[in-house]
Amino acid sequence: MTVVIVAAAMWLLAASLLILRRGRAERNITYAALTIAIAMTLNTDPVYRALDRLAGGDNLVTLVADIALMIGVFFWVAE
Repeated sequence: MTVVIVAAAMWLLAASLLILRRGRAERNITYAALTIAIAMTLNTDPVYRALDRLAGGDNLVTLVADIALMIGVFFWVAE
């Protein structure tokens, strides 16, 4: 349940950043929020199980989620 709340909060942050920072040139924090939101969403159980079944059960969804999280953290720190 906590993962769902975190994913929802990250999507809310990403949406608010897309709305409020639309005209600014610097978008690293927006990219960070989007990629972290994707990573958190991929780590929720229902989404993970459905996508992992489609990917053949080789934990490729975990790899994609971890890579997205690392990219998001990179954009956050680079800000």
